[in-house]
Amino acid sequence: MSLIPNTFFTFVALFPIANPIGAVPVFYSLTAMETSSGRHRQAIQTAINVVLVLAVLAYLAC
Repeated sequence: MSLIPNTFFTFVALFPIANPIGAVPVFYSLTAMETSSGRHRQAIQTAINVVLVLAVLAYLAC
């Protein structure tokens, strides 16, 4: 298989595990006392950490 179908199927498999739609209310409740810019900074940092963890795990799986 090529890279595109593998990437798509991996995303489809990880989407219900990560549950980004269900995580939004939890994120907002955990950052309720933050300012809008603080919440944005936290969201960016979380996204970077998630990408790094997934990249390391993908590398180790190969």
